[in-house]
Amino acid sequence: MNFTGRITEIKEIKTGLTKKGDEWSSLDFEVEESNPQNIDYPQIASFSFFKMGEYKKFVDDFSTYNKLGDEVNVDFSMKCQK
Repeated sequence: MNFTGRITEIKEIKTGLTKKGDEWSSLDFEVEESNPQNIDYPQIASFSFFKMGEYKKFVDDFSTYNKLGDEVNVDFSMKCQK
């Protein structure tokens, strides 16, 4: 699935270690829908960007390449747990 809009909020990066000792980084950001069906109530989606190990650099670089107000297309998947 994807969601297109402009970035309205970028929160601070969170970091930590897994039980195995692997480093991880996470960041939450919000995107407000472009071209909403109902202009009075645009959809706002909140996304979490999470990476571990050698890939955590992508989270660290997020704010370098993405700024508030930037138009983005976010590809995402949803999982449901019982």
